[in-house]
Amino acid sequence: MPLSKVPAASLSGLVPGSNLNQVNGVHANGAIPASYVPGFIYIDSTATAVTLPASTAVTNFSRVVLQNTTPGGFVTVSTAAGDTVFWDGGPVTSFPLPYKAVIELMQCVGGWLVCNKSLNTQSGSILQVVQTVNSTPWSSTATNSWVSTGIQAVITPSSANSKILVTISLATGQSATNWGTFWGVKRNGVSIGGGQSFYGAPSNVWVGTDSYASDCLLYGLTQSHIDSPNSTSAVTYLLCNYGEGNTAYLNRGANANSGVASSTAVSSITLMEIAG
Repeated sequence: MPLSKVPAASLSGLVPGSNLNQVNGVHANGAIPASYVPGFIYIDSTATAVTLPASTAVTNFSRVVLQNTTPGGFVTVSTAAGDTVFWDGGPVTSFPLPYKAVIELMQCVGGWLVCNKSLNTQSGSILQVVQTVNSTPWSSTATNSWVSTGIQAVITPSSANSKILVTISLATGQSATNWGTFWGVKRNGVSIGGGQSFYGAPSNVWVGTDSYASDCLLYGLTQSHIDSPNSTSAVTYLLCNYGEGNTAYLNRGANANSGVASSTAVSSITLMEIAG
């Protein structure tokens, strides 16, 4: 059955934020009762998780309507043992329900089928934000290769149509040589974003610096990229460095003995899921 986005109000007469018992069924926080009068159940998801009743405990083709009303939060929807939800990318045993999402599920053989869903948000809306902040000084002397800084952020998109806005904010330094040092991001081990290779520099560079004998300062660098992971599984974005024979520093300058070059700072990677 093809999935379709519909206005929340058209889901069996459900109007978000109105009477919880408006739809024929019961109101529950946390676990949905395993036995209930067949019909619609409206979940005011103030809990962090809900569990669908076992498909064997309900009348065939009965329906469940879920809505997450927790601002800025996700509710994890899980199935009973042996059941699955037939979602966008295939059968799953759990999925995240973002804020303002309204999902209608129909009981079927082996679990639940998504009949209608509405994020209840316009394309371009921010659905969730994940950020990793790191203040630990780091350095690398790697030459002509991308190396991991160990700084990463993980996000699980609520839809395969979502975009992920990836932003890095770096405090960097490098040793005093006539070579550059470059920074980029890998998604699940594959370089993304950045420019093409040019004049000896690698491809997929987001930002970089070049240093000379008298220049050992601490630099602040920021760059963003809109990525399309096309997935509802966990996606890892990892900050990486590429050197040309010098020493690259993160969260500190190259000169540990004087002035701003000896300062320490913080770097971060921020992920925002954008509704498609």
